[in-house]
Amino acid sequence: MRFYRYAIILVVIVALLTGVYLIVDKTTGSKEDTEKIELLQIDSEKVQGLTIKNREGEFVFEKDGNSWNLVSGGNFKVDFLKLNNIVSTISGLYAERVIEKNAKDLEKYGLSEPVVLTLKTSDGETSVVELGNSTITKENYYMKLSGDNTVYTISYYEGDILNASKTDIRNKNIFNGVRSEIKKIGFEKDGQLVVMAEKEDEREWKIVEPFEADGNIANVTNSIDAFIRTTIQDFVEEDAKDLSVYGLDKPFYAIETETIEGEKIKVLIGKEKGMNFDTYINEIYAVLEGTNEVFLIDIAPLSFLEEPLFHFVNTYVYEEGMEFVEKAYAEVGDKEFNIEIKRISDDEGEEKEEYYVDGKEVAVDGDWNFKELFKTLVAIKVKEIDLESEPQEEQPEVIITFHLNKEPGEVIIGFLPKDDKNYYTMKNGEYTGLIVEQESFDTILETYEVMLEYLKN
Repeated sequence: MRFYRYAIILVVIVALLTGVYLIVDKTTGSKEDTEKIELLQIDSEKVQGLTIKNREGEFVFEKDGNSWNLVSGGNFKVDFLKLNNIVSTISGLYAERVIEKNAKDLEKYGLSEPVVLTLKTSDGETSVVELGNSTITKENYYMKLSGDNTVYTISYYEGDILNASKTDIRNKNIFNGVRSEIKKIGFEKDGQLVVMAEKEDEREWKIVEPFEADGNIANVTNSIDAFIRTTIQDFVEEDAKDLSVYGLDKPFYAIETETIEGEKIKVLIGKEKGMNFDTYINEIYAVLEGTNEVFLIDIAPLSFLEEPLFHFVNTYVYEEGMEFVEKAYAEVGDKEFNIEIKRISDDEGEEKEEYYVDGKEVAVDGDWNFKELFKTLVAIKVKEIDLESEPQEEQPEVIITFHLNKEPGEVIIGFLPKDDKNYYTMKNGEYTGLIVEQESFDTILETYEVMLEYLKN
C-alpha cells in the first residue's frame, strides 16, 4: 500500500510540474513566438521628408543637410535630434507581438484617431506608421501600418519616441551655440542693470557697464555656461495677451547676450511657478523680448542673477602676467624701489630670465622671493566698489608704474586715501571705482624688506 501511495504522489507531482510548464510556456511564449516582427527597414540616410499628424495639427519637415526645416504647421525652431530619433526608430521598426489581425474596432487601441508619422525617401518611397495608445501596463504601444488593420505592439520606449507632441519637436534651447560664440553678456534685476561684460580676447573679459573694469573671468564664463544650459521646460501660451499674469510686464530679471555674429537674445524672467513634481524642477515664467510666447525654464542654473556687481569684477585692481612686464616702479609712502626682468637668449635661441631689484641681480636661489614681491604689486585685492565718490585730484600716496612689452607700454596705478584704512584706485589718472585696503601696501613693504634682507646676504 505504501508503494501505491508513493506512486500516486509521484503522479500528482509530475502533473503539477507539467501544468506549471504549460502556464509558463503560454505566458512567455516559445522562442518562435517571442521573436520580433520586422515591419519596416528603410535607409535613414535617404529620408528627405517627415510628417507628424496628431491632435495638435500637422507638421511637415524637410531634410536640409544635417538639419531639418519646418515647411508647414507653425513658425518655430525644431529639435533636430528629436526628429532624427523619430526617423531612426521608424527606419528599423520591429513589432513585439501581433495583437489582432484585420481589426474591426480600432478605437479600443487608440487607432481610430492615431498619431500618423510619414517618411518620404529620395527614392520616392513613402512609409506611414499609425500609433495608438499605450497598453494598460505601460510596457508597450499599439500601432499599425497605414492600409493594414493588423494591430501590433511595439516597445514603450519606441512608442514614446513616436508619440511626439508639438512641444516634443520644438527646440528648447534658448541659445543654440557654445560659449566661444558669445561676446557679450549682462543682466538686469528689477529693471536696473547689474552688469554688462564684453569679451576682449579668448582669455579676457571686461566689465563695460555700469563702469569699466577687468572682469572676473571665472565668474563671467560660469554665468555664460549657466545661461547656455538653461532650457525651456514647457511652452505655456503662444500669444499671451496679458503678460502681467506671469509677472512679465515688469520682469524681475533680464538676461542679454550678443554673439560674435551680432545676434542678440534677451530673456525676460517673471514669476516663479514653483516645483514641477513630475521632473522635480523649480520652474519660472519667461519670454524672449519682442515676442509674446510664454514658456517655463529651470531656475536652478540662474543663481548668478542674485550676485552683485562685485562678483563679476576682477579680484585684483590690476592683474598682469609676469611675461609681459619688463620693469615696475613702486612708491609706497616714503619708500621707493624698482624691479626689472631681463630676458636673454642664448646661442641656441632659448630665453632665460634675470631678475633685478633696485639694480641688484637676484641669484637663482632668490627667484621665489622676487616672484613674491612681484605678486604683491599685481595682486592688490579689491575690497569694494564705490561708483558714487569723486576723488579730488591730488598726488597719489602710492604709485606703481608698470613698463610692458605689449600695448599700451606703460600703466600707472595710483592710490588716494579715502579714510584711515581705505584707498581709491586710479588707473592712468582716472578713478576706477575700486577701493582697496591699507593692508595691501603693508604687505608690499614687508615683502620688499624680506627681499632686501636676502640681497644683503
